[in-house]
Amino acid sequence: MTVFFFYLILNSLFCVVLTYVHETGHYIMGRYIGIPKDKLNIEMKKFPPHVAIKKEGEFISPVRYEQYIEAYFEYDPEGYYSYRFINAGFASEFVFIVILFLIFNLVLEIPVLSISLILTSLVVYIVYLVISIVMTVKTKNPWGDFGAMWRISKPLSFCIITLFIIMKSILLIYSISNV
Repeated sequence: MTVFFFYLILNSLFCVVLTYVHETGHYIMGRYIGIPKDKLNIEMKKFPPHVAIKKEGEFISPVRYEQYIEAYFEYDPEGYYSYRFINAGFASEFVFIVILFLIFNLVLEIPVLSISLILTSLVVYIVYLVISIVMTVKTKNPWGDFGAMWRISKPLSFCIITLFIIMKSILLIYSISNV
């Protein structure tokens, strides 16, 4: 029973940290694009967690799709970086996972931690994908990162989503093989 609670707490912690790293990826890309730091805010306590963009004194959530797009395009009028801005969360999350994967497997030699991290990541990724699809269909607007990616490029989004799932699965299989 103690082991169960240990992994429950560990996976919850991984979930929170991965979410923060994901949102930080959006924030960093926003800064790269040229959005001033006082115009960006990581909102971890709201659902869904997101990076809000300030417009006319108010931080706008991506849930308010039209206003968010309007606020974003003030800094990227041609939309040149929009796909990268959306995907930056997943990319930073994956880089973070790879770093911890290397630490857990090669430095600490505790592959069980890696398995827990990657399983948590895969479950959250797939649940978020499903919620994004359902909410995009329901609201008839892109919902979440997946919905926004899909709106911009279906083929590229399909490839990136599939690639992240495959890469995480490979890391998971490697970790399992080292138990």
